[in-house]
Amino acid sequence: MRRSSTLVAAALAIVFPTTARAMELDETGKLRSARPGAFVVSFDDAASLIALEARETRWQGNPWEARLVTTPVVGDALFGASRLSAYDAPEGLGALSLGGAAGRPTGVLFPGKPLLARVASKRFSLTFWARSAGATSYLTAGYGTGAVFDDGFARVVAIRSGRETSDGWTEFTTGTIDAEVWGVPLSGVLVATSPWAPATSGFAIDALEVIPEGGSPVAPVACTQANVESTCGAEGDCQYGHCIPGFAAWGPLPSRLHREQLVQRWIHLATRVQGDRNAKANAKALVTEGPPLAWYATSARPFFTRLHALVNALRDQHTQFGYPSAGLFFPVAFGGGTATTGACFGPGRHDLLEGKPLGYVVYGATKSPVGTDLKVGDALTAIDGQPPLEWVKQQWAPRAGSTPNDPSADLGWSAQGLSWMLEKRAKTVEITRCAAADRCTGADRTVLTVNVADPMYDKVKGTGSLGSLPGYFWCSIRFKNAIDKFAPGVPSENTVSGQVVRGDVLAVQFDGTYGIEEWSPSMRKLFEGAPRTKVLFDTRQGNGGHGFNAQTVVDLLRPKSQPIAQLLLPSAGWDGAGTITSLLAAYDGCLTSGSGSSYTCLFGDHYSTEEPTPVAGGARVAFLNLADVSANDFLARLVKGAHQPQALRPAHERRLRLGLVGAADARRLGWRQHPDARLGVQRRSLGLAERSVREREGRPPRRGRRPAHERRAAGQGHLARGGARLARGRPRRRRCAVRRSLVGLLLIGCGSSSEPTPIPTPTAVVSTVPPSPAGPPRRTMTTVGLFGGTSMDNLILDPTFDDGGPGIGLWIARASDGSSMSFAQRVTAGAPVGASLPVGVFEETRAYTLLAQVVGGAGPYVARLWVSTEAGGGDSALAQVKVSLASAGPTGLASTDIPVAPDATRVLGGRTWSLFTGEAKGPFPMGGFLIVRVKGGKQRFYLQAPEVLPRALLGGTPALSLRKAIARPLDADEAAAIDHARRLPLVYAPSVKKGQGPP
Repeated sequence: MRRSSTLVAAALAIVFPTTARAMELDETGKLRSARPGAFVVSFDDAASLIALEARETRWQGNPWEARLVTTPVVGDALFGASRLSAYDAPEGLGALSLGGAAGRPTGVLFPGKPLLARVASKRFSLTFWARSAGATSYLTAGYGTGAVFDDGFARVVAIRSGRETSDGWTEFTTGTIDAEVWGVPLSGVLVATSPWAPATSGFAIDALEVIPEGGSPVAPVACTQANVESTCGAEGDCQYGHCIPGFAAWGPLPSRLHREQLVQRWIHLATRVQGDRNAKANAKALVTEGPPLAWYATSARPFFTRLHALVNALRDQHTQFGYPSAGLFFPVAFGGGTATTGACFGPGRHDLLEGKPLGYVVYGATKSPVGTDLKVGDALTAIDGQPPLEWVKQQWAPRAGSTPNDPSADLGWSAQGLSWMLEKRAKTVEITRCAAADRCTGADRTVLTVNVADPMYDKVKGTGSLGSLPGYFWCSIRFKNAIDKFAPGVPSENTVSGQVVRGDVLAVQFDGTYGIEEWSPSMRKLFEGAPRTKVLFDTRQGNGGHGFNAQTVVDLLRPKSQPIAQLLLPSAGWDGAGTITSLLAAYDGCLTSGSGSSYTCLFGDHYSTEEPTPVAGGARVAFLNLADVSANDFLARLVKGAHQPQALRPAHERRLRLGLVGAADARRLGWRQHPDARLGVQRRSLGLAERSVREREGRPPRRGRRPAHERRAAGQGHLARGGARLARGRPRRRRCAVRRSLVGLLLIGCGSSSEPTPIPTPTAVVSTVPPSPAGPPRRTMTTVGLFGGTSMDNLILDPTFDDGGPGIGLWIARASDGSSMSFAQRVTAGAPVGASLPVGVFEETRAYTLLAQVVGGAGPYVARLWVSTEAGGGDSALAQVKVSLASAGPTGLASTDIPVAPDATRVLGGRTWSLFTGEAKGPFPMGGFLIVRVKGGKQRFYLQAPEVLPRALLGGTPALSLRKAIARPLDADEAAAIDHARRLPLVYAPSVKKGQGPP
């Protein structure tokens, strides 16, 4: 009965909130505060800003290390020509425009002390309204002891509440926050663009409201992870052994609509798009627990912790939850490495400790900041009274950046972040120390109980900083390097180093298989000269990389007489109707159809040993794998059993079904789809005919490994997880310093429809117009979804037009001469879906093609895309654009033209937006491509809200009639674009490497 009452109470608290919304529209269409004790900064003029000692801000320096420069607001010069009229302002007599031109202020800083003096409460919430003009507005409430603004201790970034006005103003909120955290005061509130925003972009701000809230702040009482719920409450979390407000670790709790759509999107990714059959099976818990979690959540920690755990339970290390990041790596007080204990741990056997054979052992140590120095060889035997493996299992899985496909790899990955877990999450640890390697009984055994929380809490409390950490160093996963001489580093590649050790053993060490130009040649060079008889590969820090580099190693070691093969295939389909058998038949049928090739058959690819006498075919091989994933895992398994008739055990095959959808970067909304992977003894065991792809394409069989440039041309796949981001051999640039993912869209302005159903007709955003003598504008209020009015079931996994790159659901841009091209994003309210989804900005004088692959399944598919130009659009601009949807089947590719809907044209912000929408019959057994071709010239094109949805997921008839077109053969431009995409090596990299800190 008590549980039932609790659930009912929680539901009522959501449906019938106890406090009114911050601001509502009155009868004149103006925002008015209805909360007693609240005060509003109106941005009518400089007076209210001066009273709060506000400072105008600008970013200086490299965006990676941008410095905030502030100047006191002393008069109306800040406003000048940037003042918005009362007609445009949603509240009061005006509003302020920030950014938009080089040299202009890009933000306003409110120091904490004068702001807090106006709040008659120790708890309050902040809301403000913004209208984007090219840039997202970020409000950051920072806690610290800096003189002006210091958010290094804790910070809260406001998110979209889901409310917007009909003329493009969006409400942002911090939720309820406290005036101080652990005695560290609110140092300031900064409302500004990102340092990555172009100088010509900006936003308007109005109605910053500070609202007193009820209840009591979370008291910093002692806690452990075992009692966080009962001791700290739903609004609290436990770090450094003391309760801390949950907002400091997880940020605000999204609205119920946004929570539901966030869960819906994760379910869609896991069950309809995920290529990993193992992850799809693991998604059952997400499907069952996700929707109730979104409904009943009342605070951020329980919601994000559990949803994060459900995503990690997919067991696909390429999949990352994104923002807000794991509590382990989020401020309070940045730290990491050896910070709290002064030690790095690795997995090992406690061979002298009875009953505790496996666990964590200290392998690197320095002076401890907590007063008890640990030593190399010390065994970690308890954490807060629990066995270490049990404690880590409970704390690591819900908070790790991701979890490996193979549960047996948890020990290695968790060991790398163990120092961080102990720093942020443990109260006490038990250390057992033996006097010598062969003595650990009686007086030779020492058991130490180390309080790792209180000394660090005392150090942080009131200062907002960890301060200096003596002897601090990062933790890696290697106890000791396998070699002592290392090759020079190669920019943007994993370095391959090797030397002969202990007589005739060739030891090779690398952290992953990233690298296009130098990796494989460096590896082959190590095997030159006398035949190697013993080889040791140290890949304990195995971050993955390119598949063709792993295959280079296999070709050096494994003879054709002992064959092994691997096959990569796209996901079998969103609808689950496709099976691995039917997918294999379609792939093999496409290859043998006469005109088919691995290019027209999309991202299907396979490899098998073909070397009759490899240079080290008789060598004994040992692999050191610990924290490995993806290509590193494949490498070890492809080589394993080189002198045994059975190549791999079935358990390994099950664990190697590595299909994925993963965040390219937690700061960006980029999703990648890995193919489904299978291993077998030879091609026939994989369901493929014996003839190779090369033979079908008229090439001779391989005789030895091809050069790197030829392998790239063949488009062999990539399997990766860690390491540096690569894009054509260069690091990809980061656009935004604020972390972005699915949840990151909460930070981006507003959309234009409250309906969560797929493809509604969005409400137009009203552009700025001259004042009307009829009086002030009559605004209306609406509630907007996570992706505006677009569908959570969209098969375009990156609807935000991120930088692009190979992978299902991502955009690839190709100029007419075959070279790659870049494109940008712009966030603006003056677009069909508003600022909830960025607009892709394309400016290229050459003709170019944009392409995004989608997963397969039953047809028909519905495609949708909004297009405009800088000059205003119209028929002349539309004549330069052609949109099509190509489908892949057993006999190759076909295409369907997507027409313009004549009844959907919109004029917004001086631009004419046209909607391309249509229906392609299908089926799409091997997926398809949404293709946009532009003739080029001097026009700048804007694209927003690309969608491809199966008709079966529409949930009803779309508002617009859709033209059903008959599929036609691909034309030359489409074929060239798909061929280009097929040849690109896939590249994957996380935003934060395991064991490293936040940027």
